[in-house]
Amino acid sequence: MAAIEAIRDTGGLLDTGARCKARCGCAFQLLAPTKDFKDSSKVIGEANQGGLTLPDRDYYTRDDDESKKLRQQFVEHIGKLLVLAGDAQEKSTAEATTIMGIETSLAKASMTNVERRDPEKIYHKMSVGDAQALTHIFR
Repeated sequence: MAAIEAIRDTGGLLDTGARCKARCGCAFQLLAPTKDFKDSSKVIGEANQGGLTLPDRDYYTRDDDESKKLRQQFVEHIGKLLVLAGDAQEKSTAEATTIMGIETSLAKASMTNVERRDPEKIYHKMSVGDAQALTHIFR
């Protein structure tokens, strides 16, 4: 938790993510080997969207009463987890609200499950150099 609280900029976020990945195998990006959709004799790296706690983006974007209630319960749950981790109740409520805001922003930028099933929408083959220039995460 202290390492997360110490993040002040993008570099710190990337460094903390790399340490997390090395330590426990988890990180906020998903990169894995996969068959090339257009040439199954090749294995390529696949970077995929991730980073949402709830099952998919629609949980964050639907506007019906049940979805609103679920999001409120999610914020309450995160707040309770933060209290168990040692935060004061007032601080945990504000942090849980911030977490929900970040995840909602990520969800709005994410593709829907239907979009992700379209091979043309998820196939953007590029060199490692192009990926580095585009994202700054593959150093």
